[in-house]
Amino acid sequence: MTLRRYLIRRVPRAALALVLVVLIAYLLFGVLPRTGGASLSGYLKAIFVDSYRGRGSVPSLIVGRVPATLSLVLGALVMWVVVAVPIAIAAAVRRGTSFDRAVAGSMLALGAAPAFWLGLLGLYLFASTVGQFPFLPGQGAYVGLTADPGKWFTSLIMPWLAMALTQGAMASVMLRRELTELSQRDYVVAASAKGLPHRTVVWRHAARAAAAPTLKVLGIELGALIGAAVVVEAAFSINGVGLLVYRSIRHDNLVIVEGTVVMAGLLMVLVRLALDVIRALVDPRVRTT
Repeated sequence: MTLRRYLIRRVPRAALALVLVVLIAYLLFGVLPRTGGASLSGYLKAIFVDSYRGRGSVPSLIVGRVPATLSLVLGALVMWVVVAVPIAIAAAVRRGTSFDRAVAGSMLALGAAPAFWLGLLGLYLFASTVGQFPFLPGQGAYVGLTADPGKWFTSLIMPWLAMALTQGAMASVMLRRELTELSQRDYVVAASAKGLPHRTVVWRHAARAAAAPTLKVLGIELGALIGAAVVVEAAFSINGVGLLVYRSIRHDNLVIVEGTVVMAGLLMVLVRLALDVIRALVDPRVRTT
C-alpha cells in the first residue's frame, strides 16, 4: 500500500477520534453531573471562548503553563529513549538469559511504583533543602529554560527520573515484548551464524528493525508521561499544566480540568497520527495494518 492510500485511511480515523474525545468529555463533564444537561455548543464555548473569572480563556491559561510541562515530559521521554530502549533491545535479543530476566524483573518492580511516591523519595534523599544526601535542587526550584539553563536542567533531574523510571518502565516491558521476535528473524540468525560480534548483530540489524515498534510504544509512553505530570508537578511544585489541574481539582474549578482533558485528548490524537505516519515511512509493512 502506498503512503498516500495509508494516509487516506488514517486521517479519517484520527478525525473521528477527535470528535469522540470531545463527545466523551462533554458527556462526562457537561451532561452527567448537571441536571438537565448542557448544550454541546455552550459547553465548548465555556471551555474555549469565555473568560474564566476574568483571567482569560481556559486555553490561554493552559498555554501559559505548557513550557514547564513540555520540559518535564519531553525530558523524561528522552531519558527513557536513551536508557531504556537500548536495554529493552539487548534484553529482547538475549531472551531467556539471566540478563533478560533481571531487566524484566527490574522494569516490573519500577513500573509498580507510583511516580509521586518515587518523586517524594527522591526529595527525601537528595533534595538540597531536606535531603539526607543533599546535592540536587528540591521542591519549588524549577526555573524556565530561558531564565537560567543550568538551574533549569538541575531542577528537573529528579522529576525526570521519577517519571522515566516509573512510567517508562512499563513501556520498556511492552517494547521488550515487541522486540522479542528479533532474535528469531532470519537475517539476525544469519548474521550471528556468519560469526559477527554480538554487539554488531544487535546494533546493526536488530536496532534498525526496532524503529517501528519503538515508535508504537513511544505514543503510549507519551500519554502515560502526560498523565504522570499532574502528580509529579504537584510533588515538585513545577508551575506547569499538571500543577494547574491539581490545584483546579482541589478548588473545584472544573472548567479548567475539562479544558485540559479535552486539549490533552486532542493533542494525543494528533501525536499518534504523526507517529503512525513516521512508522509508515520507516517500515512500509505498517501500511497494511
